[in-house]
Amino acid sequence: MPMPTPTTCRPLPGCVSDWAARSASAHIRDVRQAFRHTFNLEPEFCLDGSQFDYLFEADEAFRIGNLAGVAMHVPGHAPADIAYRVDNTCLFVGDTLFMPDVGTARCDFPGGSAAQLYRSTRRILALPDGTRLYLCHDYPPDSRQGLRPGQPRRAAI
Repeated sequence: MPMPTPTTCRPLPGCVSDWAARSASAHIRDVRQAFRHTFNLEPEFCLDGSQFDYLFEADEAFRIGNLAGVAMHVPGHAPADIAYRVDNTCLFVGDTLFMPDVGTARCDFPGGSAAQLYRSTRRILALPDGTRLYLCHDYPPDSRQGLRPGQPRRAAI
């Protein structure tokens, strides 16, 4: 997927790690609705995503300073999963894919789907070979040797 041109990107202040922590997919509304019913959350539980600074639409382009990015919609673990692709060189994966010796995310959360997770994983693995993957929830087994977050995609599979 080619990166958008600067004129098509929404400019965002701050750095990538700040935005990854303070933003979410617009689909978070669906997840919150499902969680409210599944987990019997209080009526005051906020469903509109207003606790986040920004809600990305699926595959929305953005800029942080000179960095161009795309918030890739990669559902499966939950309907709101996104991965941040930055400068066509790296992807901050989130909850979709783990290190190869651990596997993929679970898909039994409300709204999760094995079929969507499979498609999202295939979409991530279709990125260019040199793309660096930064994975979430890295719980390495004691036997891990030679694998590390941020290595080129081809080396990790």
